[in-house]
Amino acid sequence: MNEENWNIENLWLVLHMLDLYEFADLKILVETIFHKIMHKKTDEYSMQLVAQIALKYLKICFKNQNTIN
Repeated sequence: MNEENWNIENLWLVLHMLDLYEFADLKILVETIFHKIMHKKTDEYSMQLVAQIALKYLKICFKNQNTIN
């Protein structure tokens, strides 16, 4: 995934499709987004989308942990 692929539209799609990913792949996806976005100059709206992705990822992690127990 190249840096130029992480535009607002792609971040928005990831945010709304996060539930469709396999749980094992989520960590890699979220880490990739953080590394690509955080190492370049990013506008405020993109940062808001990344924050929403992080929150949704945490909710999925919490939900997955509760279903494992």
